[in-house]
Amino acid sequence: MGITGLHGQVIKKTGSFSLTVEPALTFASEKITENIYYSAPNEDKKISMLEWENRMLMYGISVLSQYKKTKLNFSIFTSNDFLHRGIMTDSDWDNMDNFEMKTNLSKGDSTLNSCLDMNLSFQFDFNAAETVKISPVISVSHNKNSFSRKNAEGWYGSKNYTTDGQYHWWYDNEAAKYPYYNETTGKRYSLAPIDLYTTDFAAEAGIKTFFKITDKTALAFYAGTTVFTYFYGIDTHWTQDGSTKELYPMRYKYEYYNFFEKVNASIFMNIQLTDIFEVATDLCINTTANKIKKKTKGTFTSDLDKFYTSNQDFSIFKESLYIKIALKINVIQKKEAADSTASKNIIENYSSITSEASTKLLLFQLATKVESFFTIA
Repeated sequence: MGITGLHGQVIKKTGSFSLTVEPALTFASEKITENIYYSAPNEDKKISMLEWENRMLMYGISVLSQYKKTKLNFSIFTSNDFLHRGIMTDSDWDNMDNFEMKTNLSKGDSTLNSCLDMNLSFQFDFNAAETVKISPVISVSHNKNSFSRKNAEGWYGSKNYTTDGQYHWWYDNEAAKYPYYNETTGKRYSLAPIDLYTTDFAAEAGIKTFFKITDKTALAFYAGTTVFTYFYGIDTHWTQDGSTKELYPMRYKYEYYNFFEKVNASIFMNIQLTDIFEVATDLCINTTANKIKKKTKGTFTSDLDKFYTSNQDFSIFKESLYIKIALKINVIQKKEAADSTASKNIIENYSSITSEASTKLLLFQLATKVESFFTIA
């Protein structure tokens, strides 16, 4: 899902090295839109559009190491279908005499098969003011997701399904409705599953700015862009052989790379509870940088019909929102500067005590001599 690996932190004087472990929960909301287009001369017309809307609660851990003003962070998150809810919608425009007519529409539950999100980031802090830090950030991320659509219902106005053998809008009475029960055959007909697998790699650069609100609270803002993005996906529609009743996959495979494709924005807040524990909240929004149609070429294959086509125009858009809450645990925190200051204070205190003791001893001796003088007298 592409969770940001950046972190806010209360602005404070740190030592030479620190290590922080951060278990966290993240609410992720993401929408993936896939578009497949007709071939020339109608390459601007859509054949199909698949919309995967997913919401899930992800869990994971981050490890943040800091040496003076340099920070290195690694995070890994995952989830499961119990913590996931989603809807997948499939739309088709099969009528080449009327490209505006949406002939087919189906929707069903999007289920999560697997999810993995990893991020590695590096940043260097500059003290712009006593309560402000500016940090250039570079990061790399890798994400893998697998979804399936199940329990779907649909309305099909393509002429292969309609009652009069003509093209119709999906909502017309002539369109076929699934699932349905055929009283003649005594069978129930339902829609086969659809699967989606995606993996991507991205390199990002940005600027993060920290503001110290109080001694225990800090606010941070981040803005960046993906310098490079690589995306690979497999969209699988399952079809049934009419004679054997076996399911066969029809796969659409695509991959693309792009530069400066997305802009990301985040806001962070940290509250320091103790020297060891901090509570961190992050809000991250990732969205497509421009809405101009970005096309790539894909390969369409079917194990049932044994056909193969390539150079099919394809585009994909991805938008996401993340809200994270975490507990920061400071495992290691070495403060050389603090130790030196403490040593200096001990020496100064010792010198003060020694000086005071010498003064008291001198006064005691003087008083003794005065007392002896009056006694003799």
